[in-house]
Amino acid sequence: MSAPRNDCSQERFPILQPTLQIGFHARLSEARSETLLPALLEFVSTADIECIDSELREFAGPDKLKMVAGSGLRGELVYPVPYVLRARPVLLAYYRLLLGFSQKEFYNKGPFGCFAMMESHGRLSSSAVEQLPELCRSLIESAWVLVNGIPELSQEVLSALTLLTLGAQYRGSYNALLGQRTTKQVFALIRDIVERAIVDETDKALVIQNAAGRRVRIELAPDPDIAIREELGSGRYNQRIAIELKGGRDVSNIHNRLGEAE
Repeated sequence: MSAPRNDCSQERFPILQPTLQIGFHARLSEARSETLLPALLEFVSTADIECIDSELREFAGPDKLKMVAGSGLRGELVYPVPYVLRARPVLLAYYRLLLGFSQKEFYNKGPFGCFAMMESHGRLSSSAVEQLPELCRSLIESAWVLVNGIPELSQEVLSALTLLTLGAQYRGSYNALLGQRTTKQVFALIRDIVERAIVDETDKALVIQNAAGRRVRIELAPDPDIAIREELGSGRYNQRIAIELKGGRDVSNIHNRLGEAE
């Protein structure tokens, strides 16, 4: 990789378009009212404070509460309790973001997957309701590690930590969207090329008949992105071509894509 050029005296500076940030701002405004610290503060302002305090004493205990109280914070800003998550399930996202876990990392770990609907749909399944106390105890212990590792705790710090995780999440979802668009475009191009030979098709697969009279399946797949396989009969296939796609303009990961295709 060539070193960046330091001499820019003769460069013409282009007008860079902050399109991505404009889109992020719209999503951020929505998140503030649903899953970020302002949403939690708004909920607490109308909630039963005595019930929240009772559960904080039960689930967090005096030592953990004193730690955050010393920074002028109420306990539920750091420690989740069942009352809050039952009343506003989507606020699970706030505590996940605060602890720095991506959606994939969090919900793919052990029993946490059963709580995914709380964040995605704002609902609690019957199994999630039963396990909610244990979820809170687990996250409280994680939050205890967090607060002990931060010298100065404040609402500004809590807000910044959630935004750091959310920014990475937004970037990842944007890149995934680019990949999905690219895959659909390439699949459509392939369909145009083989259209005359198509004998069967679905949204994610094409079946064509080749010059030898054999059937060949061209299908969207998670790995590789597009797989082309020749049918040999009896459920057997001859892998012919693997196509790995990379959307966007960043070529930094191209070698990884080549390795996956191989």
